[in-house]
Amino acid sequence: MGIFLGPFNDDGSRQAAKRLVALGVASAVPTALSGWAQWITKDRPIKRVGIMHAASNAAATTVYLASWAAPERGHHELGICRLRPSHEDHPAGT
Repeated sequence: MGIFLGPFNDDGSRQAAKRLVALGVASAVPTALSGWAQWITKDRPIKRVGIMHAASNAAATTVYLASWAAPERGHHELGICRLRPSHEDHPAGT
């Protein structure tokens, strides 16, 4: 939901977007632990799929973490672009 609130120019929407992204990043930790607990009991072919799944989730969590940190450094538009892969690699108008 944070990707939908971020573009609004009011402080309330931006703060809510930041909190939602932080909640998503924080929830990745217990989710990963749960996945690992199930992964260790699986057969080798399933474990390979699990490794790829974990790697893609780690990459996505890293992107969300970078998006969460960008506004702290004064780069709100960059944070939005990191969450939307359809955008160009730089904020609009730059």
